[in-house]
Amino acid sequence: MSETKPAGKHLRAMLRETWFLGKPHWSPKDMPSLKGKVVVVTGGNSGLGLDTVKALLEHDAKVYILSRNEQKALPVIDQLEKDTKKRPLFIKTELSDLNSVKRAAEEFLRGIILPFAVTPEGYDLVFETNVTGHFYLTSLLLPLLLSTAKTAPKGEVRIINISSTAHHTVPAVNPLRLEAVKDGPLRRQWLKKIDYGFSKFVMNLYTSELAKRYKDSNIVAIAVHPGSYSTPITSGVNQPRGQRIAQRLFFIYPVKYGAWTQLWAGTAPEAADLSGKYVVPWSKLGKPRSEVEDEKMMAEVWTYLEGRIKEHELKQSESTAQTSDSPSAARNGAGPSPPS
Repeated sequence: MSETKPAGKHLRAMLRETWFLGKPHWSPKDMPSLKGKVVVVTGGNSGLGLDTVKALLEHDAKVYILSRNEQKALPVIDQLEKDTKKRPLFIKTELSDLNSVKRAAEEFLRGIILPFAVTPEGYDLVFETNVTGHFYLTSLLLPLLLSTAKTAPKGEVRIINISSTAHHTVPAVNPLRLEAVKDGPLRRQWLKKIDYGFSKFVMNLYTSELAKRYKDSNIVAIAVHPGSYSTPITSGVNQPRGQRIAQRLFFIYPVKYGAWTQLWAGTAPEAADLSGKYVVPWSKLGKPRSEVEDEKMMAEVWTYLEGRIKEHELKQSESTAQTSDSPSAARNGAGPSPPS
């Protein structure tokens, strides 16, 4: 008898939860705006998951569908976009395969975190990648470049920096506000919205200053906008409709043409006279923003980047010193050799 009571209790619970539900007191229409919210829905291309995704999209959420069958999911995503005017993003995920789960999580985190990520030293990731890293690399190679330029034919030692037409999209930037590159309220409220275009604008300023400083050293520095091309990044299907339309309008050439202008800038004899200039497809002078030739801003960029590298190298030397002074380093270090 004691064994039947739990069974009866569970049965009553099942009946309450299945048949005797009463009248709903809430519906998806009561959901607040989800603008700015990110939602992950597993199995979101059919059944309950599909209805869930649709309701979330209707309330302005950004939705990721994680499911295993991309062929089945894509027509559903197209229909959702047609119905809601918003397109969910798809990540292929086989939940029974733990390796697949990990890959899906990594793909999701790349999409969510990286656009606003900071480096281990606390600086804007996009700016450090597009500007600071290139400045540092060039600085380290500069002694060799200068040495080579002394005996090289005129204009054959060249530095080609990749810019972008996106530098035109940055709002008025005088003063430059380079302090926003360091993570903090200014970066989060301002820079992260324009960090790509801003980084390319600063790259143009840096290139202008580089050309100015080494104009008498037989080194040519040119900023290149390679063009707008359809690449795996720009042709993905899991993007908002407006973004995909923009890509069809502006990313109009095969990716193989993307290297042409920078190759021309780096090798063509006629490009030897273009130091400090901005070159665009197809291998011709472009018209950058007027601020790119502002000598005060050019010098400000150079000073900032030099200071940034000094800060980095100081941290590295302090870290090395701490490591060498640690007890473990002393134990593992090479002491006097034992007699043979």
